[in-house]
Amino acid sequence: MDSPEAESSKKQLPTLRLIVGAMGGGVVMFLLIAVVVVQGGSMAVRPELAQVMLPILGTLAVGALGAGAFIRSYFRKRKSVAAASAAGSPISGGYAAATIFSAALAEGWGLFGVVAYLITGRGLALVGALAAIVVLAAHWPTQSAAERFESYPADER
Repeated sequence: MDSPEAESSKKQLPTLRLIVGAMGGGVVMFLLIAVVVVQGGSMAVRPELAQVMLPILGTLAVGALGAGAFIRSYFRKRKSVAAASAAGSPISGGYAAATIFSAALAEGWGLFGVVAYLITGRGLALVGALAAIVVLAAHWPTQSAAERFESYPADER
């Protein structure tokens, strides 16, 4: 029989997985639709806009990665949203919040990459969207990731 902490963890992980999976699935589905629309010639593209859209996509990607790393570090160090840990759960509110926040940033840049592809027809925009999908997959919630997150020493302020 599992401990109450393990039972609580088993209930929380599927919810986090559903959230991150929905984010990734949405980007994948939108990407597939965009490829069909652009390659099928159903939409007029404007390649000249790539000189504006692609630098924005790159900036969004770098910004999302940086902000995601910052927020994960912030929640690790501060343990500021650790109500679930205080209740004995191995998955804190800090882990859940950091995971959702970081994944949402990656989703945003991925969706922008798909929109940039729809507008410009440039394959490089798809590379940005695919990179976002990889980052979303890296944020897949696991028990071991939650434990590593929680084992980080708290800030002693």
